[in-house]
Amino acid sequence: MERTLKLLLLLVFLVLGALGQVVNRQIAYVTVAPSGTCNATGIDLLTPNGTLYTCQSGIWGAAAGGGGSSPAGTSVQDMQCWASASTFGVCSGKSVPINPLQQGVTCDGSTDDTSAWNTLFAAIAAGTITQHTVIMPNPCQTKVTSTINIPVLSQLRFIALGESRGTQTPTTAGSSFLWYGAAGGTVMSIKTQDSLFEGFTIVTDAGPNQADVGIVIDQDASPSQITTDNTFRRVTVYENVNRSTFKGISIAPTSANNVENMKFYDLVVVCGTAGKPAAGGIGIQLGPSSNAKTQQFYHAQITYCTNALNETNGSFQAENWQTQSNTIEFKLANWSEAQTIKGLNSEGGGQLLVVTGHAIDPPLTFTGNTMEAALSAGVPSIDASQTVNLIFIGNKLYGSANTVFANTDGDNANLYAMNNNYTGSQVCTMAQYNSFHLGFLVSNDNWAGGNSDCPGTIIPLMISSSTENGGSGRTSSHAVDFRSAGYTSPFQSGTSLPAACTSGVDWFNKTNGNTGQTLYYCSATNTWLAIGSTLTSPTFVTPALGTPASGVMSNTTTATVAADDNSTKLASTAYVDRMKARGIGFTLGDPGNSSALTTAAVTYLTVPFACTISAYNLLIDAGTITVKFWKIATGTAIPTISNSINTSGVAISSGTAIHSTTVSDFTTTTVTANDIMAVQPTAVATAKFLNAVLECDQ
Repeated sequence: MERTLKLLLLLVFLVLGALGQVVNRQIAYVTVAPSGTCNATGIDLLTPNGTLYTCQSGIWGAAAGGGGSSPAGTSVQDMQCWASASTFGVCSGKSVPINPLQQGVTCDGSTDDTSAWNTLFAAIAAGTITQHTVIMPNPCQTKVTSTINIPVLSQLRFIALGESRGTQTPTTAGSSFLWYGAAGGTVMSIKTQDSLFEGFTIVTDAGPNQADVGIVIDQDASPSQITTDNTFRRVTVYENVNRSTFKGISIAPTSANNVENMKFYDLVVVCGTAGKPAAGGIGIQLGPSSNAKTQQFYHAQITYCTNALNETNGSFQAENWQTQSNTIEFKLANWSEAQTIKGLNSEGGGQLLVVTGHAIDPPLTFTGNTMEAALSAGVPSIDASQTVNLIFIGNKLYGSANTVFANTDGDNANLYAMNNNYTGSQVCTMAQYNSFHLGFLVSNDNWAGGNSDCPGTIIPLMISSSTENGGSGRTSSHAVDFRSAGYTSPFQSGTSLPAACTSGVDWFNKTNGNTGQTLYYCSATNTWLAIGSTLTSPTFVTPALGTPASGVMSNTTTATVAADDNSTKLASTAYVDRMKARGIGFTLGDPGNSSALTTAAVTYLTVPFACTISAYNLLIDAGTITVKFWKIATGTAIPTISNSINTSGVAISSGTAIHSTTVSDFTTTTVTANDIMAVQPTAVATAKFLNAVLECDQ
């Protein structure tokens, strides 16, 4: 829907010009109705006293008839309505988007537009203006001297037609907010729900002073409510001068209520021009309020910042970022839910992760990231200096000879690593050997040069394919694949047994012991027992990694398990269901609205994962409803009714909620990653609100 509006308004601006003036004389305002012949090339519209005339078959005639047939569709009437309306809402029976040029905004880059913008948004929030779609024209450089306040409201659509993303001069091109206010201000404050912000640029230092914050998203106003489910697309925050007080995006700095589930797509934040600044500001700030929850960032570009993302509190998911020349990519203190950083490509930066304070749960997962670090001597790529569960899978870190993992204060930290590729003098350095618990170093981790030095509990079956090239680490000194190693030294050794040992854990090779009795086992606390005297040598069974084949797993009992057989659950092993259901949710309308939904209502979203539709859920406030779902592969267009994946549609005919696993009405149940989906009512009676959720199995 938003893209359709953008195309319509782009056509309008081509026809009307930025200020409703005549551009290339495609539209002329006259006081006498035209007559006679006309040139049909171009649009050539005439509007005397509000009546629209067009060139129809070479003869001037009113658009509603006369002089030839009416133009196809209603776009001509819509454009006339949009151009002539002084207030916005319903015009000639049609819903017209808000043109800020007709609400006092000048877009000339020199006139102060602050009051006009704030008056417009306040009128929408108060209901004085009922239309919630605002289209910012192109070009539109709007000068602001104090904060643009977008107050408590829902379902605002703020769409800019001329983003300056990628241009060299955002102050003279595209749709931009230019700060000319006092030093230390905030350019834009947002307190909305279920709203869309798209396509504009904020320049925090266009004038002689610099704003400290580009966009703050918070909830500190009365009436109290949560700020949730806003979407930001292709928004840029630009700063020319590196400053320690700068924050491109600030989420929940003060809120006592939830400020959650913001979704950012193609965000750009530039903190200045100097690479890896010591005091260069923050690209994205979460907290200090703990209510900055479940923020989502997809395909962000963050450059020239001291911290690309600084999390004082809250939680986030980051996917497919491109960063450059940041001092620290992620600096984290506390988080409330499991967090994932996936698909990062970091160039010329400093540290990948610094954790300054956290309880050990929930985990932080890095997967599929590539980092080319340029670190100063002695600075680790990852410094988890507090208690943390770090899961590190399928990453590549190169370009630095420094340590990869460090736990500088020795607090308990768990590292789980699999299929990574590192370059560095060491993989781990730990201040206290026994305080770092290395859960397991899984197969195919490879580090070039130096010392692994990762102490703790190693599970041998999980490192049978790992390699360490050179050096002498505490866990292994050569290839861990023992078949090709020149020798192995799995136990401590010496001529005297240590005074202390841990029962069931420690082994010792007493090199001057009796023949056949040089190996000792700690059978009780501080008590050594020679193997071969009263204890039979134990047998180790090392199961293979990968999908299990049919066979026997033995310890003290024997059980036969078929390949991929989940019917038998071992008592000591947590059973994990391979099937994971995820929800794809859509919302239309508001129970508080005065009018029912219509069949023209449509909402869209992108599904970032692949899955199979197995059920659906519908909720309404009253009445009945039938809906169809649309789906199209990712690309350059959103789906239309021709992309429906329903035959007749699914419905609520009684009650206000339905859950159904019957999906026979769906022509396909397959969803591919990044498919664009939509939902549209095809029949509505009374219902003013719809929540539709597709259950989709992975």
